Amino acid sequence: GGMMLTFDEANHKYFDGDVELPSVTILVSILGSDIDESLDDVMDVAADRGTTCHKVLELLLQGETELDYPTMYEPYVDAIRLFLSEHEITPIAIETPIHSAVRGVAGTPDLLCMYDGVLTITDWKFVSQVCKPKVKAQINWYRDMYNESGVFPEQLIIVQFLNNGLYRIYPVAISDTEFLACYEIYKIKTNRYGKGKID
Repeated sequence: GGMMLTFDEANHKYFDGDVELPSVTILVSILGSDIDESLDDVMDVAADRGTTCHKVLELLLQGETELDYPTMYEPYVDAIRLFLSEHEITPIAIETPIHSAVRGVAGTPDLLCMYDGVLTITDWKFVSQVCKPKVKAQINWYRDMYNESGVFPEQLIIVQFLNNGLYRIYPVAISDTEFLACYEIYKIKTNRYGKGKID
């Protein structure tokens, strides 16, 4: 049957018709966290920073010059401007939900673009620690979903923006290992076992 992907932005949920699809973010969370989750307020601050700075990046990529953001994020915005000045980026899809009909999962890559002339998926991080296995699974899952739709990114890049106005680039190896492991665990966790037995 035809896939009808809808994205409920307010609740960050994906649906195929009325069936909810698991998101890549949730599927890879089993591999760890970017932040110490025991610190709730740190989580909130990091989440707000991420949301705000993602928006700033999106606007700058679209050629906007009028930006409105809290002053405390200035170092991150400096880092974003520096990054954009040092690389040639032609956006193809900004924050565009994609899905896999084969696996019944969905997600929203930060950016599909021509990055210094190479078709690239990029993911932005505004946290002090990048959880490497998790981001590797995440960005490769986006690659796999793009491949399924006939788009073949040649390069995967995580860009970590730092609070000193600088940024760090992590090239990510193309690999199915991590995201497929997450998928297998997800299938086990959601398996409907027979009543009164574990088969």
